[in-house]
Amino acid sequence: MIKHKGISGVKETSSTDGRVDKVADSQSIVIMARLVRILSMVEESKHCENMQGPCKKRWLSEEWQKNFEERAMCFVEQYTSTPVLLYMGKKILKTNLTNNGTYTLNENIADYGGVQLALKAWRNHQITHGSEPRFDAMQDFSNEQAFFIGYATHWCGRYSLDQTIYRLRTDEHSLYNFRVNSVLANIPEFAEAFHCAPGTHMNPKKRCSMY
Repeated sequence: MIKHKGISGVKETSSTDGRVDKVADSQSIVIMARLVRILSMVEESKHCENMQGPCKKRWLSEEWQKNFEERAMCFVEQYTSTPVLLYMGKKILKTNLTNNGTYTLNENIADYGGVQLALKAWRNHQITHGSEPRFDAMQDFSNEQAFFIGYATHWCGRYSLDQTIYRLRTDEHSLYNFRVNSVLANIPEFAEAFHCAPGTHMNPKKRCSMY
């Protein structure tokens, strides 16, 4: 049994094909890595406190903190300036709504760091165990492409206009399409895997990076 998380809850889909379970297992590293909040903790380091009150000495240097804030600001500006799209059937509507890049910063950095971590772990897994079984429909894609597709399908979904506005106002997580397109646009390996032309949305001249 495979569970897919959608907008209205969790949908269960039965499977009689053993390959489906194998593919789901092979992609679990992508899903689990998203739970890792390694980089989010750095933002909290600005609030240096302990049981005895404010710390006398920060554990990060001012130079390191400044570098982090400059890199973080790139994510803030990128997510805020990217227009919010509505997917209505086969139509894609551009809106004047904007994502709050400051409010969603921690989660955006965590998404980026999670995919980077998952990609590194997956590559190591490939070296150790070799390629894994895939759906027949995925046979035309390379292993790298299949990895990114597996990540993207986890966030497959759409919002109504009301849902979009509500999420933008209240959710510290970005909308689904931001969690896919904006994250992967900042990862050069994605553009390389799909041969994205330089200067396009998914292979921009300027990328945000925490490294």
